[in-house]
Amino acid sequence: MPEAGHPARLERSALSTVRRSTTGTVGLLLAGRYRLDVRLGTDGDSSSWEGHDVQLDRAVLVRVVAGRHVDDALDAARRAAGLEEPRLARILDVGTARATDGAVIGWVVEERPGGRRIVDLVQERPLSASRARAAVGEAATALDRAGRSGLHHRRLDASCVYLAGTEVVVTGLVVAAAAAGLDDAPAGDADREDAVALVAVLYAALSGFWPLGRSGGLDAAPRSAGAPVPVRDLAPEVPNDLDTLLAVTLGPFDDGPFSPAELAQQLAPWDHGASVPAMPVALPETPAAPAGRGPAQGAGAPAAAPPAA
Repeated sequence: MPEAGHPARLERSALSTVRRSTTGTVGLLLAGRYRLDVRLGTDGDSSSWEGHDVQLDRAVLVRVVAGRHVDDALDAARRAAGLEEPRLARILDVGTARATDGAVIGWVVEERPGGRRIVDLVQERPLSASRARAAVGEAATALDRAGRSGLHHRRLDASCVYLAGTEVVVTGLVVAAAAAGLDDAPAGDADREDAVALVAVLYAALSGFWPLGRSGGLDAAPRSAGAPVPVRDLAPEVPNDLDTLLAVTLGPFDDGPFSPAELAQQLAPWDHGASVPAMPVALPETPAAPAGRGPAQGAGAPAAAPPAA
């Protein structure tokens, strides 16, 4: 079990049982504690969920992993748990369950940041240039710190960045890539991946479109000459420096920032007071209490499938 104050000591909870090999179903209770409420997305053999910790009555995020990358995802979660950075969602718990078909699934519980994801915000309206610059600048600063500790995201999109007022929190560090089965990459290559993904999030925040191959839950940006159209074609009020940064980085040449640190330098200075309106977190059935900062205790109780319809 993880000990209070020592998130890096997460241990795999004892095997419990679910009815079949799965990456989750609504209402599934993992380890007698973590209920899956709303599926946020699927990536290969893993799914991410809005969930609820029924012991502490608080909202959480849960990633459920099946297939051959279960151990990779849990190991990645343990590594990420040792990093203390307020702009990165903390790992709270990890565990496994055995399906009745004999397969093992894994699960990773993260704190649920306040506010809303960029992917949800921009489907209503794009962010202002000042807010988008600040959000991506803060996210880049967080990923730079993680990278200096040997931890990279490599699966970042607009669904991974939460905004609440002036607060910015990134989810899925290391774990999302491990769950998707990405091979290890040299640090420089991983830095570049994260830098380009952050620029793509900036494009999405300003336009409401996703410029890369994975949609991130958004419609693909229109393309011209093998690249996404300039962001000012979609949002004419975007400043020249951001338009140039996006065009250079997302264009056909290997250009633009090669690390989150370089990107943060190019975005600076940003307005630390730029914010989006705070929105309540709406989850089904049980209202979430404010998340505490202490790590959750490990849980080894059997996972319970929802009642049959």
